[in-house]
Amino acid sequence: MSVTKWFIIWSVTVPSTWLALLLAFLLSYVAVRVLYQKEEADLVADSFFWLVIVWKLSVVLTDFKSVMSAPLSILYFHGGVVGFFLGLAAVIVKLFWERMKNRIGSASLVTAWIVALTVFQLAMAVLNPGDPLGSWATVVIFTSFLVVYWLKQADLSAGSWIWLAAAVHVFGASFQPEGWLGIPIAVTIVVSLAFGVLFQIVSRSGEIA
Repeated sequence: MSVTKWFIIWSVTVPSTWLALLLAFLLSYVAVRVLYQKEEADLVADSFFWLVIVWKLSVVLTDFKSVMSAPLSILYFHGGVVGFFLGLAAVIVKLFWERMKNRIGSASLVTAWIVALTVFQLAMAVLNPGDPLGSWATVVIFTSFLVVYWLKQADLSAGSWIWLAAAVHVFGASFQPEGWLGIPIAVTIVVSLAFGVLFQIVSRSGEIA
């Protein structure tokens, strides 16, 4: 969904994207905490923290000259799209490491991703008034998928759910203004490919893989 709404929180103006991400991160953590172990939920929370930190500090790489001339600008700016994908790469590497050390299970990773993906899409549809068809289609498609996953998660492997989530996002994006060219769909593709590779490399005894 396109960003059409900005919000003023105290003295800071933030785009709806930030609020949607915050809600997605929070509910993703809660879902893993409820369904699995606290330690795994904490690793999910740590991953979100590193995503934000790398994204924020990446401004040093994306706008080095400005940061050198005004060091305090690092408090007010971030690395933009490039920085976000650098943060995403850092999270993927971290989760690869944690998964291969058996500190987090495949099911927990899938739950964290699907909840984050669907909640973000739903929040963006609600927070950004715009095309009614796109908004309603997004709500119906992603809500239905989240309910199906919540009820039937044990019926498919982790890898199958990852690719199904990607297919749902591609289908849902066809109703949205940005279509298949937006950043969210690119994130879904990157995450799906990364998790697909990870689940082929290592699996955990007694757990979906």
